[in-house]
Amino acid sequence: MKVTAFAFASVAATKQSILTLTAEEKAVLGAELAKWEQDFGTQALARGLLPHTVRMESRRSEVDIHDEKLQRLMDTKFQADLAQIQNPNATFDWNNQFALLNEDEFKAFASTSLNQEGHVHSQIDNAEQEVTVSSTRASSVDWTSRCNPPVRSQGICGSCWAHAAVGVAEAAHCIATDQLLSLSVQEVTSCSTDGGSSGCNGGSPDHAITYVAKQGLCLDSAWTYNGQTGSCGRQCEKKKLSIGAVVQVSGESALVSALNSQPVTAFVESANNVWKNYKGGLVSQCPGAHSEHVVIVVGYDNESFKIKNSWGTNWGEEGYIRLRRGGGGKGMCNIADRIAFPKLSGGPHPPSPSKPSSQPSPSKPSSKPSPSKPSSQPSPSKPPSQPFSPMSPSQPFSPSQPFPSMSPSQPFSPSEPLSPMSPSQPFSPMSPSQSFPSMSPSQPFSPSQPFSPSEPLSPMSPSQPFPSMSPSQPFSPMSPSQPFPLMPSFPSSRDDADFRTHPSMSTSIHSPSMSTSKHSPSKSTSKTFPSMAPSEHMSTVEPMTSMSKRGCSGCNACYYPGENSCLRGFSQQECNDYSANYDTMWCAN
Repeated sequence: MKVTAFAFASVAATKQSILTLTAEEKAVLGAELAKWEQDFGTQALARGLLPHTVRMESRRSEVDIHDEKLQRLMDTKFQADLAQIQNPNATFDWNNQFALLNEDEFKAFASTSLNQEGHVHSQIDNAEQEVTVSSTRASSVDWTSRCNPPVRSQGICGSCWAHAAVGVAEAAHCIATDQLLSLSVQEVTSCSTDGGSSGCNGGSPDHAITYVAKQGLCLDSAWTYNGQTGSCGRQCEKKKLSIGAVVQVSGESALVSALNSQPVTAFVESANNVWKNYKGGLVSQCPGAHSEHVVIVVGYDNESFKIKNSWGTNWGEEGYIRLRRGGGGKGMCNIADRIAFPKLSGGPHPPSPSKPSSQPSPSKPSSKPSPSKPSSQPSPSKPPSQPFSPMSPSQPFSPSQPFPSMSPSQPFSPSEPLSPMSPSQPFSPMSPSQSFPSMSPSQPFSPSQPFSPSEPLSPMSPSQPFPSMSPSQPFSPMSPSQPFPLMPSFPSSRDDADFRTHPSMSTSIHSPSMSTSKHSPSKSTSKTFPSMAPSEHMSTVEPMTSMSKRGCSGCNACYYPGENSCLRGFSQQECNDYSANYDTMWCAN
């Protein structure tokens, strides 16, 4: 009876403290935490989705660390239950990769800064587009059945704008030519800088579409995604695409019209508990009003719009979410507020697909669309000329082990002030006001001390991060049946990391900039860093030249043999400190 009551405790008016739990209730919560660590721990660690605190001189007890994890998990359960009550036609599940992030930390992951005054339409383009598509509306459209690239994962890098721009460009080119290409998101992330775009610090999908239309793009296989801003210096053959100038529209009616021709990009409000815990179904209530994320709209029916996200296939309905249609104004989660897509050019345009399913189609593109109306010139799409090569990190890693997150060495700083946008320019970019922190424990975790509820509890202190552990078993090296160990990450002494933590922690939080008066991303010292999971359509690059334990071949920083990679953000002292437990070694000249 107590366990049943505890299952519904999170729907109370206020969040519950673990201090109010009985021993039985706490044991149940501890078992759920252990299962979460087994299922999602490695994935969350690799993507930088675990809570981190700045290293402090005082050490926290293992009991304190474990209790903080339990509290975070219980808070997420409360958030998921509240989202379920507010959205009865959708399903939400706390058991996901974001479970140990508090509200501020998830906002830091999802948010970028967007200039609300930068939304400028091109009236000529809009008028031309309305003439083209307004008379050919179908009752439903679903582009997941045709000309649909796989769902990608942006990782911790704030490159949603680049993923969305490349995705709609790939789809538009396929619609015009029947050829689905897998293009380089990394090239756009590194090279598209117009409109204040700044790689992992955010950017403008409109300017990115213009860049792709004018410059063409390398294939993903020639320049794979690594989750870092990087430099625009890669030499590879560019594919010229059959797309034209960018078009900007707003409103649900314009969105429906555009979707009859092609998928489009849209800004949404996603830094909330609905998106954090979404599992499936129709979202009918979306908290917040500030757009900070870019997605691809791929279809609609009488009651919903279907959205493709860039958080991987383990999120939502295999990477998709459905938002209620018909609310008017900006639409659910602002989906109809700021829409952009390239004009189609070259070759005949096949008919648009219809009859979207209640569940999203698999991410693999199909050779045949679901026809909406008979067309005089149907043209089935051909399979891609080259196999799709998903994103891969810049440093090799073993799928069985996570790798430390890295961040750009310098924040974005425009060399010249940006002038106000003219009506011919796309609306303003978005950039993250905060990057997501990734910090490391002050001391390697000792596997010899299991958690014991019988030990006296000491007051919780957020000054230290916590290692992963199971309440019922002592910590041991990671195996499929046990929680994962925390790996060394960025210590507080690094000058290229931006730390944001739980409000109760002893470090300061960089509050996101909700709006700015200039047509540029908000200037901040915040940085983002890549963190990829091997399960999300990411192909690894060829491994580095094998490094002997003492040879350091190919590494000019702190070498970590567990992943056969270089930890370039570590100082020599930090590298030596981790040597005893992780076999790290200093290899720099």
